Amino acid sequence: MKLAAVDGQGFHLPEFIVKELTIYDGITIYETFKPTKQLKELDERTKKQVRYLQRYCHMLRFNDGAKNQTSVKQILIEYIKEHAVAVIYVKERNKENYLMETLGKDCSKL
Repeated sequence: MKLAAVDGQGFHLPEFIVKELTIYDGITIYETFKPTKQLKELDERTKKQVRYLQRYCHMLRFNDGAKNQTSVKQILIEYIKEHAVAVIYVKERNKENYLMETLGKDCSKL
């Protein structure tokens, strides 16, 4: 049975956008993602939250990223199928919910 640990960092806008995704099963896969909106498009309250997270939590700049948000689901599904992952370990209920929503029926046991 293949196991993998998945971790991600991101922002709530109020939808969750992934900025960083790491998958580990002995080999690490690491990707960064562009936001769905630019920082200047956000309301002031959300901008404050983003600036706080950038400075004090995960240090990821909001507008940075290598791939589009639409790639997150594709990367996860391809990885799970290619490596025949049976169980995914994830920390925090928010991340578990995000994975279940994103992967839907393609989701392994979390």
